[in-house]
Amino acid sequence: ALAAIAPATGDGDSAPSRPAKKPRTDGTEARLMVGWRAVLERTRKHPHYAMEYTRRFEVEGKNWKRPSPGTKGKLVLGLDCEMVYAKDDENALARASLVSFSGQVYNAYVLRNKEEVLDYRTSVSGVEAHHLTKENGALPFSVVQEQVLGLISPDTILVGHALQNDLKALKIVHTKVVDTALLFKVQGKTDWQKHKLRSLVSLMRSKIATLEPFTADTPHDSRQDADWALKLALYEASIHPKITAPLKLQTFPKKLFLSEIPKGTARTEVQGLF
Repeated sequence: ALAAIAPATGDGDSAPSRPAKKPRTDGTEARLMVGWRAVLERTRKHPHYAMEYTRRFEVEGKNWKRPSPGTKGKLVLGLDCEMVYAKDDENALARASLVSFSGQVYNAYVLRNKEEVLDYRTSVSGVEAHHLTKENGALPFSVVQEQVLGLISPDTILVGHALQNDLKALKIVHTKVVDTALLFKVQGKTDWQKHKLRSLVSLMRSKIATLEPFTADTPHDSRQDADWALKLALYEASIHPKITAPLKLQTFPKKLFLSEIPKGTARTEVQGLF
């Protein structure tokens, strides 16, 4: 899939006298690049972009780092992070994952002392204490941040779901973003209502066969989440100038407490609530 968006190169196995293939400037690759520019613009034009990205970068991100112009990054990458509740930051970076269309590019845990972590949020983040130890290969925050920056250039399109939270955790400023939380509208709702990533996976699997299914109530996996967001964005880029129509909001209630059920209520009426 990456080959469909990256410029073609010469065949390294061809004979010296054989001319190298020229990059194709029309057809599928060119149309897809137009699609990527379109989803970038859709993200930027969303009413929440200024608040969640521009203003955050201006206010909170004054001292954050930016990708270096000299870095050779991939054209498009999916990014997702997992966070823990630490004493100095309620959303402290614990894990960062980058994926491309050909698979995982980067995955690392951040070194943190047990004393500084108040809640690992394991049921949601999937992060446990042993993941953040030096013995298991966890790295200092500054190293993870620099390694992520070493894989993206100012021109890299970063894709994610509510990506502003991941960039905040990494303390990185990057404006070339495609946010799937802003791309897919909720049927009959205002822009304030957004789909959860797993809801989008469930709703879009009939259209995107490569979306891996998930098991309910399992913790997040930043590699999986980054891959889902990347595939959802690729689909939107590939169908440009069409866009996916607003999707019905999915809810996943875990518990329902009932009290004072009127006498005479039929069993079928109660069962209909579940």
